[in-house]
Amino acid sequence: MDAEWLHADIKTLLQEDPISNEHLGIQSDPNWTLDPNGLLCHLGQIYVLDTDNLRLRVLQYSHDHPLEGHFGQTKMLHQV
Repeated sequence: MDAEWLHADIKTLLQEDPISNEHLGIQSDPNWTLDPNGLLCHLGQIYVLDTDNLRLRVLQYSHDHPLEGHFGQTKMLHQV
């Protein structure tokens, strides 16, 4: 799984999500921002919808990436 594909899927699904649509259009809440790649961020973290197994795919990508390693459940969740 490639990070670019994952980011593309996140951006595509943002258009269908009512929460992200609210924050994509207005940009008045400083807690919600757009990163340079067009991903919606909440408090500096990429907003990932809980749909189409997207959160599971993010976790799998982070867990299975050869450079990431796995240092325990708590550290892994914090990193993701």
